[in-house]
Amino acid sequence: MPVTPLSCAPEELSIVIEAAAAENPSARQHALEARWAEMTAANPRLFNGPILAFDRYDATTQTIHAKIDEFKHLAVSAAFPDDGFRLAPPITILSVTGVLTATTNDGARCVCVAKRSHSTRVYGGQWELAPSGGIDVPNNNPGPLFDGSLAANALKIELAEELNLDAHTCDWPSARLLGLVLDEQSGSLDIMFHVEHTPPLSAQADTPSVQPGLWPARENASWEYEAVRWVLIDELPEFVRAFECIGPMVEMVEAGLLNGL
Repeated sequence: MPVTPLSCAPEELSIVIEAAAAENPSARQHALEARWAEMTAANPRLFNGPILAFDRYDATTQTIHAKIDEFKHLAVSAAFPDDGFRLAPPITILSVTGVLTATTNDGARCVCVAKRSHSTRVYGGQWELAPSGGIDVPNNNPGPLFDGSLAANALKIELAEELNLDAHTCDWPSARLLGLVLDEQSGSLDIMFHVEHTPPLSAQADTPSVQPGLWPARENASWEYEAVRWVLIDELPEFVRAFECIGPMVEMVEAGLLNGL
């Protein structure tokens, strides 16, 4: 699960998006649709839509190349590789993971983590840096060139949908990209996006305290998370040893990319 460290502002990262290839009706396509119908019947939370499929990264120019694809292709190829749906190279969704940090009134540095719901496609019941999600196709159309603001926009959506946090509580001008993490198990390439939650934690009535750290239940709480908490950054190595965490989070902690945040 390779980690590519970055240390740049979002606008310094380029994203080139190519159009989707035309889909030709075939026996394989019909079989894929049948498998997708099985998956959605078993888990109604799944839904299809356009995704950005990661193609390659050019470190020299800090450019990500991606193509437009569909989520069902990713899901079916990952779930039924023995059916011949596993592509070479496999589909890898371009995603963003927030490294959401904050400071308590007494100066302790914390990061937000969340326990994934068992209704998610992968990693049910495991902890991850939160929030996270796929980067939307801009206007469902390819463009010649975009930058890391695509990841910022996706992260703002995930903050509202998964954590019920207003994006205005974060310091976006100081946001930084920490790295790219390739997760072969989930089929994702995550842009690790560091942003600071600016109000002190204990000053926010609807923000969890560090201890016990569980996010207060809300009527519109996301189905994607069973629990959300703040963890002291210095205690992250101990946290990933004590709890079941997804691979990318463990990789980020072991690579030291959260040190000093």
